[in-house]
Amino acid sequence: MKRCYIFILILIIICTILAIPASGAGYLYRVAVLPFDDGSIKTRWWKEDFELTSSITDEMITALAETKRFRIIERSQIDDILREHNLSRAGLLDPKTAAKVGRILGVQYLILGRVTEFSSKTDTDLLGNPNADNPMGMVINNTIARVALDARMVDTTTAEILTTATGSGERKNITLGTATKYGLMVFGAKDFEKSDMGKALRQAVNSVAYQLATKVYDGHTIPSLTLHGKIAYAGPSQIIINLGANEGVTQGMTFIVRHVIDEVKDPDTGAIVDDVTEPAAEIIVNSVKGKSATCSILTNYGSKYRIAVKDQVVSKEPLQIAALPPLEPPATETVKQKNSA
Repeated sequence: MKRCYIFILILIIICTILAIPASGAGYLYRVAVLPFDDGSIKTRWWKEDFELTSSITDEMITALAETKRFRIIERSQIDDILREHNLSRAGLLDPKTAAKVGRILGVQYLILGRVTEFSSKTDTDLLGNPNADNPMGMVINNTIARVALDARMVDTTTAEILTTATGSGERKNITLGTATKYGLMVFGAKDFEKSDMGKALRQAVNSVAYQLATKVYDGHTIPSLTLHGKIAYAGPSQIIINLGANEGVTQGMTFIVRHVIDEVKDPDTGAIVDDVTEPAAEIIVNSVKGKSATCSILTNYGSKYRIAVKDQVVSKEPLQIAALPPLEPPATETVKQKNSA
């Protein structure tokens, strides 16, 4: 019986340790990946229904998530913001406009960039032309797929470019096929993800994600962050903000409330480019949930404006980023393969 109690006690201790979140897990940077610009690609050889920028965005989100260095906004949320504020993807190339979108999304950093190469070159060798005596021949395709990306990380508070990364991927492949009098038939992957272009794109994206995840936590930027959020509820006795434990908020943290007086819009496009604010109060966090925190007023600055929903909140003291274990570089794949029917 005594042994049974000891076993149960050990089991409880192990479960408790496993249940404790990793140190600094709540302090990971919150980022959003904006659509990459593909305007530099002059020859668009791919099908019209293939959205290159969307594919890159999805791949980048996946690669960044796999580094376990970031909390990432879904692409659908970004698309909603662009529609709501009448912004085009081309406008996001401007760091100030991009930073504005980032503040609306509640992220510290934005990742954006360009596709500088997206090419596929195939050399075809025909072994034996089909004729009356030889109804079938063989086709050998030598394909080289290349993808190159330039990315940068922008601070949504200052619109400054914190760091940059350049990634490239290349896949060389040999595919076999048959030739008949009715035409050619080549064997190979039909799905983009399994194709040479898909694999080359993944190599380039993984390289960019690794560089960004390494640089941003390796002294290329300051090892702290300021939390930005909004008032979600303003009652007579309590205030709720849209930041919580997921963003690193803890009990006792203080925030400055900035009342939004007006929004500044571009006179030509109507897009919101800035806002006019005034400090209204200092609040303190009393309790925390995953996505929100309940606060009370610590100091009222005497502003003529009352705290209202959608007012901005900024953490008074920056959060210190916990040390993270070294990040393993992305695995390299064999760049040459041979497919046979």
